[in-house]
Amino acid sequence: MATNTTETKPEIADSAEKKAPEVTDETVKPTIAIDSSDSKDADGAAIAVKTEAKAEPTATADKPEASKDDKASEKPKTNKYKLEPEQFEKLVSFKEKVVPEVLEDTEYDELYGYQLYPKGKFYNEEIVDRLLIKMLKSTAWDPVTAKETLTKILNWRKEFKPLSAAFQEEHDAKYDASGFITVNPEGDANLKVITWNFYGKVSDPSVYFADPKSFLRWRVGLMERAMQLLDFTSDDNDYMVQIHDYDNVSLFRMDPKAKTASTSVIAVFKDYYPELLSRKWFVNVPFLMAWLYTMFKSFVPEVTRKKFAMLRSGTDLSEYISGESKAFPKSYGGLYDGPVEDLKYEVKKDQMTKYTEFTLQKAEEDKKLADELD
Repeated sequence: MATNTTETKPEIADSAEKKAPEVTDETVKPTIAIDSSDSKDADGAAIAVKTEAKAEPTATADKPEASKDDKASEKPKTNKYKLEPEQFEKLVSFKEKVVPEVLEDTEYDELYGYQLYPKGKFYNEEIVDRLLIKMLKSTAWDPVTAKETLTKILNWRKEFKPLSAAFQEEHDAKYDASGFITVNPEGDANLKVITWNFYGKVSDPSVYFADPKSFLRWRVGLMERAMQLLDFTSDDNDYMVQIHDYDNVSLFRMDPKAKTASTSVIAVFKDYYPELLSRKWFVNVPFLMAWLYTMFKSFVPEVTRKKFAMLRSGTDLSEYISGESKAFPKSYGGLYDGPVEDLKYEVKKDQMTKYTEFTLQKAEEDKKLADELD
């Protein structure tokens, strides 16, 4: 297929904090049961947080003079997040009373590339507020459940090190064609950052999914890179889109290794990435799969159902994207005249959050020290 090499790849503006961005997120297994995992709405090594005597984490320096990139926002004195009064009170209480307990218990303060410790030099209160709102929203504003969710997420991030999976590890090249990021700067609110999944391009599932753990680390890394393009200070770009292309996917031939990999990814995104997807579009869906969804969608929570679209053809996406979008190929309802692979977007270093950079650097230093001690 000819590629239009003169086409300009779309760029996405840097957020103010970064240089300053289902859910069960991942759906490989072509069954309706997978879709319902999005009902929670729900994709690093960081410094250890020691809160004894309210001490600052040992790896952070005293807070320097604020810069454009990492200055902390002023403490909100009023409800500026369009929350109901009761919700705002829960947010304030959760941040001031619950979060310190979670940080002490987990000894970890990095969440999606941002610092939760209020005295850390990379702390930005507005971003933290918005992340905590996502936690509370995903649990129907139940502080007890939200605490459990946040604790579980931080413990997992401390152990799994998703930022390392995103930016430090080298993954098998066989995964490259089956998933990547594109950006749609002209898109409507929260339709700007997109992750694509093309499992129909997997020629031999037994080889592709031979190492489910390797596949999981690659897929988590993709999600983490996409989140670096979100702007959690903006109502227009604090969620992302996921597109699953089922072209050439069979509903009746599911390799056992593919099923294992799919199940693990679904569980990870359900538990550790709540409230990060605005839309989840399934395109080139087989007739049977579309029919089954129609039959059972009444059992899917309404908040999830509103985010889903089951489309028989990729061109049907034209109903959901900006009408003159060059960020989508013609085969997916846009105007770009080449293949979607041409629009693949690589996250640049200056688009990482400052705390992501710090976390990765510290992880490298810790590894070097450990190697020297050995």
